[in-house]
Amino acid sequence: MIHVQHADGSAQFIFQGNNDETIVKGENFSFSGYFGVISLDSNGKLDQIYLGKGKHISYGDRILTAEDVSGAGWMKVSNLR
Repeated sequence: MIHVQHADGSAQFIFQGNNDETIVKGENFSFSGYFGVISLDSNGKLDQIYLGKGKHISYGDRILTAEDVSGAGWMKVSNLR
């Protein structure tokens, strides 16, 4: 996993794996697959999740799961509070 901190305070966690069986876990995230990105806004709140090829990617209580490992998915989170 690569953690990128941007000048505006936003951040990204970038994941690249060699298979879809290995699960990478952290304090607030989980990932299994070949490629995924978690994007946080400048306040540290979840903004977007992208799963490029894999089984799942999650941050906090938000989970993006693929039915087919070869598929891709994207989720934009609206922080209304």
